Amino acid sequence: MREMRMSDKGNVIVIGIGGITCSGKSTFCKLLDISLSSQGFVTATVALDDYYHRPTEIPHTTVSTTEFENWDCLEALNFSAFGTQIQTSRVCLAEAAAASRTRGVLLVEGFYVFAAPVHYDLRVILSCPLGTIRQRRWDRDEWLRQGDNICYFDHVVIPQYRRHLETMVQSCPSLPDIQCAFQDALSDLTHSLHASSPHANSYHSASPHTNSCRTTCTSHTAVMTSERSGEGMPRENCTLPSPYEGPIVTSCCGLTVFARLLKDSSMESSNLCSVITHSIHGFV
Repeated sequence: MREMRMSDKGNVIVIGIGGITCSGKSTFCKLLDISLSSQGFVTATVALDDYYHRPTEIPHTTVSTTEFENWDCLEALNFSAFGTQIQTSRVCLAEAAAASRTRGVLLVEGFYVFAAPVHYDLRVILSCPLGTIRQRRWDRDEWLRQGDNICYFDHVVIPQYRRHLETMVQSCPSLPDIQCAFQDALSDLTHSLHASSPHANSYHSASPHTNSCRTTCTSHTAVMTSERSGEGMPRENCTLPSPYEGPIVTSCCGLTVFARLLKDSSMESSNLCSVITHSIHGFV
């Protein structure tokens, strides 16, 4: 699939919302959709979670002596159908925006959305403390709570996403600001892994809350803005309050945002929505 740009499908801005599992992507996407719609934008959403291959086509992964269906790898996803839907949605949004004399915004969300050959006018990379992520996955995934299936999360889900971030960092050396944002996400995950309990399996007992992340940080949404365009803000000028915070950086290919949502509340997502909405108004 050819990479698409805004000019290809008219007055449509494409926003990619990616991040580690259970980091709040869908919640943030819904809040951003509401915010943009209330300001007169025509919106649509494409979720990568709707484009898995059939169960019989899902790859298998072995952890120790146990074999699992690996629903968290790139090969489990039908990127061809995903890309086709994005193209279709862009065409429909362009027509609706033209009829309404406004702009269209296509929200594309999922944990591996940046692995797809799609041009995003704006990228949002979300993160969250690892203890919170484990707890959310535990709460929403009944299968994970059965037997020793928790080892799938610790030995498959997290290492695979870390490799994905490493690949993204290595794949965009000519785009230093975008590369920098992915490096922030990778560093954040590494810090979170070190801050978590080394006994990853110990929390699936009677009280799964015992393995909550021990990271302490008084900040809320971990976002820093740069008003510069073009090449973006030099890293030496990005003084961050803690190693868990990342910048909003700009480049010739669009705007890239890394944000760590530190608390389980909608206030942080709402604040981030305001930042993104403000950025969208800056598109010409």
